[in-house]
Amino acid sequence: MGKPTPATIVALVALFVSLGGTTYAAIKLPANSVGTKQIRDGAVANRDLHAQAVTGSKVADNSLTGAQINSSTLGTVPMATRATSADHAADAAHADNSDHAKTSDLLAGSPASTYLVHCPTGLHRAPKTDICFDFTERAAATWTDALKTCVAAGLRLPDPGELAQVFDDLGAFQDFQWTSSQFFAPNAAAGMMSQDSSRNISLNADLVTRAHPYRCITTASD
Repeated sequence: MGKPTPATIVALVALFVSLGGTTYAAIKLPANSVGTKQIRDGAVANRDLHAQAVTGSKVADNSLTGAQINSSTLGTVPMATRATSADHAADAAHADNSDHAKTSDLLAGSPASTYLVHCPTGLHRAPKTDICFDFTERAAATWTDALKTCVAAGLRLPDPGELAQVFDDLGAFQDFQWTSSQFFAPNAAAGMMSQDSSRNISLNADLVTRAHPYRCITTASD
C-alpha cells in the first residue's frame, strides 16, 4: 500500500474535526450540575444577567447606600413620624420666589415660612433679638398717653434693657425717650433713656404728665 497523498491527509483531518465538533455539540450537561464550584470568581458579567433578574430578596439587608441609589427617582415619603428639619421646606418656598410651596412642603396647609418668627408690618427687628420696634420715634406725648397708644396697637413701651437694644441697632444719637418704668415717690414719674454720639447711655426720670418722644415695641412671633 502506498503512502497517503497530501490531499488524503487533508481530507482525513477535516473528517476528524467534523466528527469531533459534532460529538462536542451533542454533549449535554446534567440538570443542576453547574454550581458555585464550577463558576470562576468574577466570571459572570452584567451582560450575562437577565433584565430584572436580581430582586430585593436577593440583596443583603442594609447593603445598599446612597451611592447605589439615584435619589431623584424616589417619590415623596408617604408618612413620617416627624420631619428632620422644617428648614428644607422653607428653602423650597423661597426658591420658588413666591409665598406658595408645593403641597409636599406644607405644614398644616401653610408654607413653612409662615412659621418663621417675624415682626408686624411697620416694625423693625433688632438684630440678634426678638424685639420689634418703631424705627422712627413717635411724637412727644405724656407717659400715660404713650402707654395707651402702644397698648391700643397691641404693643408696649420698652423696658430700659429693651430700649438699650433698640438704641444699639439705631446708633447714635437718641434723645430721651419713655421706658415702661414708673415711680411713685415723691411724685408720679417714669423712667427715660437717651444715647449720645459716643453711644453712652443716660438714664433720667420725669413726671408722667410731661411730654417726651417714645417708641412702641413687641416680640417677634410666627
